[in-house]
Amino acid sequence: MSREGPTSAKKDAMAAILSLVGDWENTTHLVEAGVVATALEIAAEPEVAEEAAAVLVVVVRKGGVEAMIEAEELVARLVGVLWRRSDWARESIVAALVAVY
Repeated sequence: MSREGPTSAKKDAMAAILSLVGDWENTTHLVEAGVVATALEIAAEPEVAEEAAAVLVVVVRKGGVEAMIEAEELVARLVGVLWRRSDWARESIVAALVAVY
């Protein structure tokens, strides 16, 4: 649902993931299920970039740093978001980058 479908479904999926990521145990399961790759992919879409950026920040803060480091083209994707998205999404991405590095 978060990778395919209309923008509203992607936003809803990111919001649901964001609420689940608040718990440490859920974060582990979501990371294993590929939430970092999904959020990075969705962050490239202007309509859902803020939600995806929020998910990435919470994942990093809840112990998903290793998953972020292992993500393919992490820095390139995040820098792409920095150049093309809202101020709030930019702040979230910078927070994720600072936490990872």
